[in-house]
Amino acid sequence: MSKNEPFAPWQCPLCGEKLTGDSTLKCTKGHCFDRAKEGYWHLLPVQSMRTKAPGDSKEMVAARRAFLNAGYYGIFGRALGELCLEYGLPAAPDAPLHLLDAGCGEGWYDRCIAQAFAEKGSRVQLAGFDIAKPAVRLAAKALPTAQYAVASSFSQPVRTGWADLLLNCFSPFAQEEFLRVLRPGGRMIYVVPGAEHLYQMKAVLYEKPYKNPVQQIAYAGFRAIGEREVSGRITVPQDQLEALFAMTPYYWKTPRGGAERLAALRKRAGLSQGDVAERLNVSRQAVSRWETGFTVPSTDNLSHLGRLYGVTLDELLSYSAALPPEKPQEEAPAQQPKAEAPAPTPPPAAASAPAHARAIIIALSILCLLLAIG
Repeated sequence: MSKNEPFAPWQCPLCGEKLTGDSTLKCTKGHCFDRAKEGYWHLLPVQSMRTKAPGDSKEMVAARRAFLNAGYYGIFGRALGELCLEYGLPAAPDAPLHLLDAGCGEGWYDRCIAQAFAEKGSRVQLAGFDIAKPAVRLAAKALPTAQYAVASSFSQPVRTGWADLLLNCFSPFAQEEFLRVLRPGGRMIYVVPGAEHLYQMKAVLYEKPYKNPVQQIAYAGFRAIGEREVSGRITVPQDQLEALFAMTPYYWKTPRGGAERLAALRKRAGLSQGDVAERLNVSRQAVSRWETGFTVPSTDNLSHLGRLYGVTLDELLSYSAALPPEKPQEEAPAQQPKAEAPAPTPPPAAASAPAHARAIIIALSILCLLLAIG
C-alpha cells in the first residue's frame, strides 16, 4: 500500500464492485453515482429504503447539530480523537490511516478526530456514512476532506478490508458488515452510553428513571483489547435543553407511531384539534402537523399535552406501548365550556424542567469498547 494510494473507500451498492472517480463514482459494470452539490454520494438503493426519508428527521439532526456545536460533548470529542490516534494502526508505516465512521450523523465527532490528527501531523483518510440524508448533507459540507455517503450499516457500500479503524458511536452493531469492511488486524471503537448518561434528563421525563444497562458482551469475530470510560457533568441552559432533548431517542422514537398516539389521546379526551389549539395557545394547523408527523411538539407543549390528556410524560412518550386505560367515567372532570376554559395549568416541576428551568446539571457518561479482529 502506497502513501499515494487514491482515496477510494466505496464499492457499488448494486453489484459490489469497486467504485472509482472523483465527482462521479463508477464501477466496472457501468453503475454510476453522482456526487451531490454538498459533497456526498447517495449509495442507498431505493429497494433498500423502507421509507422515503429513513433515519433521523431534519428536526432531530438540527437539534443534535445545535447542541454538539455548542461544545457540550467536548470531552467525548477529545477522547475519541485521542483513542483514534492511539489505537489506529495504518496498514503500512507510510500509509494514511483508513478510518470509517459507521453511523456518522452530522459528522461532529469526525471533525473532532480530524482536528486531533491535524494537530499531531498524522495522516488520515476519513470516510463516513449514515442512513439519514439530512445528517450526511451537513457532514459533507462541514468536513470536505472526508468522504461521506448515505447508506445503511447493514449493507455498507464500503470496500472489503478497506478500514484500518472503525468507529461506531451509539449506532447499531452490524457485526457481519463490520468484520467484512475491516482489514485483517483492523480495530474498532464501539461507543455506548454509560450507566449514568443523561440520567438527570430521564428524571425530568419519567416518573421512574432508569440507568442504562452496562453488560459484558462477547462479539463474535472480535476480541476486547481495552476499555475506556469518559464521564463528566455539564450545565445546560434553558435555550439548549430542548436541543438536547430532541437529539435523543426519548423525544420522538417513531414519528408515525407518535403522531397516531397523539391523535388517539386527543380523541379519547373528547377534544377537537381546535380545542387543543385554544388551550395551548397554538394554531389548529400546528396541532394537525403534530398528528400527521410533519412536525413535533416542543418540550413545553409535550408537558401541557400530557396534562391535557391526563397522562404522564412517560405514557405520552411511550409510543410503542398500548394507550393507558381510560379513567372511570365518574372520575373524569366535567368538561368546561370552551369560553370558560382556563389557561393551561403549569405542569409539575419535574415535567416542566426542560422548558422552565434556568439550567440543569446533567451527567455525561460513555463507555468506549476497544475491539480487534480475531
